[in-house]
Amino acid sequence: MKTTTSTKVALAVDLGGTNLRAAIVHREGALHHRKSVRTPRTKKEALDQMISLLSELKDEAGRNVWHVLGVGVSTGGRVDLEKGEIVDSTALLPEWQHVPLRDILQSTLQLPVCVDNDGNCAALAEQMFGKGRAISNFIALVLGTGIGGGVVVENKILRGARNAAAELGHISIHYDGPQCSCGNRGCIELYASGSGLARLAKELLKSGTIKLEGMPEDQITPQALADAAQKGNAVARQLVEQAGALLGVAVAGLLNTFNPERVILSGSLTNIGELYLKPFRETVRARAMTVAWDSVEIVVSDLPDPALLGAAILAFG
Repeated sequence: MKTTTSTKVALAVDLGGTNLRAAIVHREGALHHRKSVRTPRTKKEALDQMISLLSELKDEAGRNVWHVLGVGVSTGGRVDLEKGEIVDSTALLPEWQHVPLRDILQSTLQLPVCVDNDGNCAALAEQMFGKGRAISNFIALVLGTGIGGGVVVENKILRGARNAAAELGHISIHYDGPQCSCGNRGCIELYASGSGLARLAKELLKSGTIKLEGMPEDQITPQALADAAQKGNAVARQLVEQAGALLGVAVAGLLNTFNPERVILSGSLTNIGELYLKPFRETVRARAMTVAWDSVEIVVSDLPDPALLGAAILAFG
């Protein structure tokens, strides 16, 4: 690509419960110099790491003579869009309450900064670059360490009264289930997310119900469970299939509520494949109203990183 100051780019960062990712993004959606590190456990360490990554990318853009329009931040949790503040986050990101992230980054990087929820960012990316193009009503569902998402209704992101709409991971499917970090009980995130699957597997390990040879407790991941299932571990298979089915219960309710044309899945859990996705689709079909099921197409995103791309869209304005 020709290096010129007329080449306009954005810096994008995604603050996730497991990984902190950043990249330079061009207007057409190309990602450059993508970086990923484990998310530090403390807020100070995470902020320092975020600033370090963005500073490196800003310098890299300068060396390429690219004009940086601003910074877009995607994060888990609830965000005050107007203030650029993380109001409160998930249990996966402790200490992140009332953090004026926009002001912190603007003062440090001397660039305009926008901050939004990661689910909304994913929906923006699908709408601009992905499988939400030319689709007026769709749901973007992000299946990773947690579960997030965004809802597009008549071509607009559904934000709600305080930008807290579409907390899709906090749909309760068991009224007397375990308590979630949001204060509710039995949220789908506790059963069908990466962290939820790991939690359930650890409980089964402690009770002796499941044996995972050569897999220390702190290394249990959804992919590791899927691998064990493929090797014949019946309990691991049941756990993964149950997660997909329970997710289907929640999404069937979303279909009955929003009647979308498309549900777009992204995130690390989609890499598990049919072991997770087949019971998900089957349950949605069984639980959704006929008109809602007949109206919808369930697809997997083909974008390399929807949260980062959506964060960049914020910066492009």
